Amino acid sequence: MRRHRTRLKLLALSVLAAGFTIPATTAEAAAPAGPGIVASVPDSAAARARRAPAVAKFRELHELRKARHQGVAPPASAAAQLHHFWGVEPDNSTGDGLQATQSVVPNWRTSKDGDFMYTPTMKPPGGSCIEVTTAYWRYGGRITNEVWAWDWCGEGGPKKEVMIDSAFLAKYTTQVNGRPAYTVRVAKTAASGNQWTAYLFNQQTQSWDTFYTQGGTDQSELPYGWDIFEFYATRNPSTGQAYYCADMPSTGFESSSIQIRQNGVWTLATAATAPWQPFQNPAGSTYWCNSLKFQKVAANHDWVVRK
Repeated sequence: MRRHRTRLKLLALSVLAAGFTIPATTAEAAAPAGPGIVASVPDSAAARARRAPAVAKFRELHELRKARHQGVAPPASAAAQLHHFWGVEPDNSTGDGLQATQSVVPNWRTSKDGDFMYTPTMKPPGGSCIEVTTAYWRYGGRITNEVWAWDWCGEGGPKKEVMIDSAFLAKYTTQVNGRPAYTVRVAKTAASGNQWTAYLFNQQTQSWDTFYTQGGTDQSELPYGWDIFEFYATRNPSTGQAYYCADMPSTGFESSSIQIRQNGVWTLATAATAPWQPFQNPAGSTYWCNSLKFQKVAANHDWVVRK
């Protein structure tokens, strides 16, 4: 027990040393949470139905990324919407954990039904069972912003969700470079059964809260991890640009202090451990937004996408 408490204290100190401070959870009657457990959105039929389009597109996005990796041309139907991404991708030989501070944009919305923003979204290298994504979407006129734990070792799909509301902002975010942001860590917690755990850093207790745990075989079929800006977008015929281009928040989206665990040690991502993908210096036009800028703020451990 003493060793466990010491480990938690060291984890908290490592976060504070990195310059994090993180500040309640869910507007929709959050599911009860014990000490150190992230409360979740209730698993109601209405919640699942509202989330279904975003989940379906997320699965489709992944299939397109697999096709890209395998050199297979996307289906003709993919031309109606643009799926694209940019960020860092550590390969599976790099380590067995990933940590980052991910910005959120409270109350942000996309103006086009059926367009989805999954930004930032993060999956560690090393066959992780969990991806944690910040999801924004509008469907049927309803706007939803959530943080998901996506399960890659079970049947797939988000298995834990928390709304980005005032409670979440107070409990898990702090101002980082002028943006509210939460710190997430996903790491292998047991070699036997390939068990992984996702944590969110609780600003109020200055400790890690467990978000989701899963073990098994990684079914993502991609030999790398990622921390990326990713979206599904429709082109506005009147402007020739994607609808999200006009919707982009003035602060943009940022992932900072990206760290990889190697041999039990957390270190900032570098060009050697987490190269930029799919382009070093992308053009906004490739993303259907000519004014979009991709900023490498600090080597390969801090990126910003903004207009």
